[in-house]
Amino acid sequence: MKKILALTAVIILALGCDDGDISFKSFNFSSITTVSTTCEENNLYYKINGTEVLILEISPSELYNIESEFDDNEERTPREVTISTDGTNKITYRNYNGDVGSDNICNTSGLPATSPNVIEEWTGDGTILIETEKDFNNGKLVGYNHYITLKEITYSNSGEDIRIVNNYFGAINRVIGFSFSYGDEEAPVVIGCDDTANDRVYKTSGNDVLILNFPADTFVNEVGTLPVIEFSAEEEDYELLFKVYSGTANSLLVCDLDTTIDINQRWRASSGTCIIVTAESDVTPGEFRHEIRLKDVEFTRTDITSGETFTIYEVLSVENADDAEENGGFLLGTYVTDEE
Repeated sequence: MKKILALTAVIILALGCDDGDISFKSFNFSSITTVSTTCEENNLYYKINGTEVLILEISPSELYNIESEFDDNEERTPREVTISTDGTNKITYRNYNGDVGSDNICNTSGLPATSPNVIEEWTGDGTILIETEKDFNNGKLVGYNHYITLKEITYSNSGEDIRIVNNYFGAINRVIGFSFSYGDEEAPVVIGCDDTANDRVYKTSGNDVLILNFPADTFVNEVGTLPVIEFSAEEEDYELLFKVYSGTANSLLVCDLDTTIDINQRWRASSGTCIIVTAESDVTPGEFRHEIRLKDVEFTRTDITSGETFTIYEVLSVENADDAEENGGFLLGTYVTDEE
């Protein structure tokens, strides 16, 4: 994060303890730089400091992969998220009677009967700030970092209230969930489906598949360049889809329009162009080779309504992205047809 928020905590005790002990006396998590994600499947993220634990439960819909916008001062504008004891997003402070591990936190059916046991628990209400930026590895988009600050949280326990303000919780990294390992082939090829889906050509890579749903007569056996195909959110006749299957993608899955296999992510090209250049083979007369390039394509996620997007150049290797920009678009591959 370009701007590191101050790790300040203001603690106000609304009611003191009669025995002279100060409840909630530590709340010292500033030295814990890592947010644990071992309970992520339960939407729980936490920090441990000895016997103390700070647990944030947050809906996945709040950690969507969209970069925060910049304000007039060129600083990212964080989003505010409401935290409440009876809502989807919660925050809890616990103090145990011994050192604690993930097993004590990830158990969704209640606290384990064995030690350590919770001796103190405070639940919070208020707001947090989430600032999001893209995470690149060697120039390729691999995920998003979500920087979370407790803007103002009031913790309650047995009639006592404690207020924490401007306290940095930490960063949660969420991967994009696909590899997009296209572009390294020496002679990339695009494959067509049979008669059951004769308007579909595609290219697979592991669990990923790029699908062109074009009219069946798009790839005509005539030498030259076809009119440029424009992608948009409203375009229905020419669709470019990107799907991430739960297992390895193959022709049986891609061409079966009635398949029930799980698809983890669905994306659709919402802008950009497709350029198709056709040439007749010098080796095999009557065979036509259709070179397909994708230029400035942006995909929008369609299986959820978060509005997440990515551009095709972001998810290519730097070398392949540079090559695509220099040569009129990313070479998806060549689709071969024969004269009838």
